[in-house]
Parts: sequence; structure tokens; C-alpha cells
Amino acid sequence: MTSFSISPIGYIKSNYKQKYDAPRQPHVEAAISGKVVLEPHQNYETALLDLDGFSHIWLIYQFHKNAHWKPKVLPPRNTREKKGVFATRSPYRPNPIGMSVVRLNRIKGRILYIEDHDLLDGTPILDIKPYLNYSDSHPDASLGWIGELNEEPFTIAYQNDTEEKLNWLQAQRVFFKDELEKRLSYDPFPHPYRRITKEEFGFQICYKEWAASFEIDGQVVQITNVYSGFSEEKIKQQPSVNIHHTFKMNFTHKID
Repeated sequence: MTSFSISPIGYIKSNYKQKYDAPRQPHVEAAISGKVVLEPHQNYETALLDLDGFSHIWLIYQFHKNAHWKPKVLPPRNTREKKGVFATRSPYRPNPIGMSVVRLNRIKGRILYIEDHDLLDGTPILDIKPYLNYSDSHPDASLGWIGELNEEPFTIAYQNDTEEKLNWLQAQRVFFKDELEKRLSYDPFPHPYRRITKEEFGFQICYKEWAASFEIDGQVVQITNVYSGFSEEKIKQQPSVNIHHTFKMNFTHKID
């Protein structure tokens, strides 16, 4: 087989640092901003001329955190059956190339300011193309195995002071509540992509440095506790985790 090399034209600046931070698809959650910073001294400023009239663009990029591929993968949807990788958007591909439609806000020099993206910080960008709604959108397209899923949503309920804790975290810009409702409403069962594990009593879900316990009763997910993922010792030793200390002081809670 003929091989060839591709060099990145730029990189993503994003608040998504880890794989579990990013949404499973762009546009699935609230708009998140980011930047595409193109390489200097390549005349890319000229290549960007006339692109600022488009509201959306395609980003072609490399899944730079994946070192291998899998012929079958378990997608992050309500399914327990592995699918052929070419029937999914999984990053575990023979050539680790991804593509996403993102909203283009503005262009300044060689920097593109974008929203509604799902890219990790440092993602290498391989190409940029304008999104054309007359050729790129097909509302009547069939969805294959995804269209056959029975995805009756789960209802999220909060016990004791769990909603108060989550609302407090939201006010500190820790959007654990949004993440809980997004992940658990369509499939609350353990899955390697969702950081959900089976515990002795119920389940646990993690989001960044935070965790929550929950139980499943039919189509209702009961959030039973919300707590820091940091140990008491780490909270004492590291001033950078003061939010965890304040959380502990605000809510009667034992940190394991």
C-alpha cells in the first residue's frame, strides 16, 4: 500500500483536556468556545480569506491521543453490542482522522474562534473546509443501527441535599449537574466511556475531580450523594483544591 505523510496546519486551544471532558458529539450540549491556531509563516492568513462569511466549517483533525485502532468498538449510546468501527464515530480508526462541524464566530489573523466543538486541547488540525448546507445536510438520511435504538429517556431525581450541592458547584462553574443529566438521562449503566462504575450499593459516576452515587429504579435515576474525589489529605496539602475544602465546610460530608 502507498503511504503518505500529512503535517498539521494548526492546533486546537480548548478547555477539554481529557477524553472524558469532551461531549460525545458537537452540538449535543451547551456551546463551548475554542480556538484554532494555525501555524505561523505559512501564509495561512491568505488561505483564510473569504472564509469569515461562513457560519460553520468542517475541521479535519487527528485523534492524537489514540495509538491503535479496533475493528469493533462499543459506542457511547444505549447499546451493549459492539459495532464495526466504520459504522461509528469512534476515534479508534485505522487512520486516526476525525471530522467535526463547528460554528465559526470570527477570524483574526491566523486564529479562528469557534463554538460547538468536541475537540481536545492540542488536537492537530489537518484541514479546514466551509460547511455547505445544500450539499452537506441530508435530513432524510437513514441512521442505520442508531435509528433502531430504543432510547426512552431516564428521569433524574435528587435525594436529600444532592441538588443543593450540585447547584452550589454550578455557581462555582463546576458543571457537574449538567453532565449528570446529560449522561444519565440516556443511559445510566456502566460504560468505559462514561466513567460509570457498579458499586456495592448502586452506581458511581465521576466528572473531573467530583463524583456522585446513584441508584436506578425503572426509568428513574436517583442521585443519592455528591462528593469530592479528593482525599482529606490532598485537600489540606494543596491550596489549589480550596473549592473542595469549601464544599466540605458548606455541606456535612465525609471525604474518603
